[in-house]
Amino acid sequence: MGRVHKFLELQLWVVYFFAVQAIFALQKIYRTLLRIDRIPEGHVRLCSIVHRKKRDVEEIARGMDFLSVHNSFVPTSLLDGSHWTLYCLTKNTAYFVYLPKPVLWYNSQRCPFVYVDYFKEALLVAEAPREEFEKLADELADRPQADTIFYTNTARCGSTLLAKMLHNEGKSHCVAEPYPIPCLTIGYAEGYLTKEDVTSLLPRVITILRKDVPADQVFILKAESSGVRLVEFTDNIPQFRNIFSFRKDGIDSCERMLKREEIGDVLTTLHLYLPRLTLWIFGYLAGHYLKNESRFLMPCIWFHDLIHNTEQLLREIFRNIGIPEETALEAMKWKGEDSQKGTFLSKEALQHIEIPPMTAEELTEMRQYAEAMEIPVDTLIKAEKP
Repeated sequence: MGRVHKFLELQLWVVYFFAVQAIFALQKIYRTLLRIDRIPEGHVRLCSIVHRKKRDVEEIARGMDFLSVHNSFVPTSLLDGSHWTLYCLTKNTAYFVYLPKPVLWYNSQRCPFVYVDYFKEALLVAEAPREEFEKLADELADRPQADTIFYTNTARCGSTLLAKMLHNEGKSHCVAEPYPIPCLTIGYAEGYLTKEDVTSLLPRVITILRKDVPADQVFILKAESSGVRLVEFTDNIPQFRNIFSFRKDGIDSCERMLKREEIGDVLTTLHLYLPRLTLWIFGYLAGHYLKNESRFLMPCIWFHDLIHNTEQLLREIFRNIGIPEETALEAMKWKGEDSQKGTFLSKEALQHIEIPPMTAEELTEMRQYAEAMEIPVDTLIKAEKP
């Protein structure tokens, strides 16, 4: 019954999706009649939020997450305010949200998945044409910028814990998983965005996301799992470096995460017909790290070291990214806590899920995947004893 219920929920979401598209079409007609369909140069469209809904809060951020109505046109410079941040973007439009608290309040210690807080707490939405978005970012880029660490990773590698440790008031500011990043990675992977689009948009997205961080602090931008796809585009971004973390033999943990809801079974069934759906889960991303290894500030940060050699690892990371090494002792207070407590990925939410052992056929398949992705076999499964 669980799978049937989730399948019905998915169908209802499809109905809602098309209903929203119809409302957007009517809005466009209404705006055309009132001659407010075009946003004046130097301005953005300010909208009041009437309703907000996502099928799953974890899904990629989109403009349609908010059913909103036109309020007024305001100068683009308004988006430089301390309560405004970039929510998501398309090929032609950037969506900003106005938050009840300053953007810097939403750090990785308070918000392990900041896109959830942005979605739930947004008070207003601003639509910026791409030209205005780029112009704003270029103006902000002329100001002093914080040194930035792009922290990419894969699922279940302790990245949420490390992100909490990387945030140190007055020294470093870490934000965890703002969704403009997957808008670029997934848009590029699916052919919606071109290589030229990503090359142009990524530096500007970074500038917008770090606009509120003091220039004398280190800004750590923790991406979600697909973020490593963007590393090849970061060579010419000023004051920008990369780090990466991974967990060997993490398949069971990833499977447990995917099976947290019955919808996971529905989606894995769809995978038989749409295999590209699961490209982003695990080893594929590790392959991207290996192919771009020279672009990273330091060697891969391993889950095992984060758990068992915490202080030594933190000191090495802090030394490399420019945070005083002694800060590691304070950061270690997060060790032992459930870094995802209260979220959909907490230990409590996942502990009841059982994972069956792999069959011989599945183990053979994993070895074939590793060979195809050009990664070590023990990236996916435990190394065989000689």
